[in-house]
Amino acid sequence: MSNRDLEQLESEQALAAKELKRSESLLESGDIARSDYDRANNTFSVADKRVKAQRQAIESSQANVRSAQSSLRSLQANVRVLEARLRTIKDGARPEDIQVAQNRLAEAEQALRVSEQQAGNAVVTAPFAGAVTKINTEAGQTVGNLSGGNQQKVSV
Repeated sequence: MSNRDLEQLESEQALAAKELKRSESLLESGDIARSDYDRANNTFSVADKRVKAQRQAIESSQANVRSAQSSLRSLQANVRVLEARLRTIKDGARPEDIQVAQNRLAEAEQALRVSEQQAGNAVVTAPFAGAVTKINTEAGQTVGNLSGGNQQKVSV
């Protein structure tokens, strides 16, 4: 059903409202039977319910259209993303992209080597055998052989 159908139903509702008003007046003056008034009242009630149902159907249809439009926009965005990925796959990576990735890998490998070396240098050893019974330092404090100049920052 459409807005044109709603207009038709609203027209029927208006006519039924006029008939009901006329029937009320005639009933008060005693010129029609109660059953005629009830029939006019029922006709108006049915017309009113049909108008409300039509409006609700239109609102529901409009909500469905908005939802479908939203889904369409989302799908169009996904298609654009997939098309861009496809172009990247077809064209292959650009040399500058490969170089950037290789540089980042080399930097990460160097950072790993430095971290491994620092972890190896962070071992504290004594010039004699024994057991550590007390640590007189705090995390980040510099410790080491003062005369040898080989000091390391140690995390404890």
